[in-house]
Amino acid sequence: MANTTEQIKEMLSTGLFCDGIKDKHIIINDDMTYIQYDCKNKTKRRLQNPEESVQAKAYLRLIYDYKYLPQNISINESVQMGSETKEADILVYNETNDKILIVVECKEDKINERQFQIAVDQAYSYAHAKAATYVWVTSGIKDEYFEITQVSPVARVSISDIPQRNGKVT
Repeated sequence: MANTTEQIKEMLSTGLFCDGIKDKHIIINDDMTYIQYDCKNKTKRRLQNPEESVQAKAYLRLIYDYKYLPQNISINESVQMGSETKEADILVYNETNDKILIVVECKEDKINERQFQIAVDQAYSYAHAKAATYVWVTSGIKDEYFEITQVSPVARVSISDIPQRNGKVT
């Protein structure tokens, strides 16, 4: 989505990003090359990354649309999967930051359906490794939401949306 300076300027002029900057949930450096997230782990990322605009939008939606608190959201956190360490795009924690509620996997808007389904599998594996309850996979254009059932065998159930903070799926 946002790779060039013009595309980044256009993205930053939208209402969601203007609110995020005004409320200091995100900080953009003067030459618009980096974004700093005011979140649990205070992540700083390059805005030119192909997925970054999708990730920033998802982060701001979690705050404004779903009412999650920035201190309960972690950006690009390491996830231990067996002997490998991967990086989850966004993890949403409960109020005390001791349980992961939602895994959000962000992909650039240009991916095809096969790549999107691979992202769904990737997010599900992170959710399973972290015992999360929900998964949201987004390309900024397409969104899919899942609930991870805790019955045996563990299954993913397609749902209409992730829940609001302290709420249920609407």
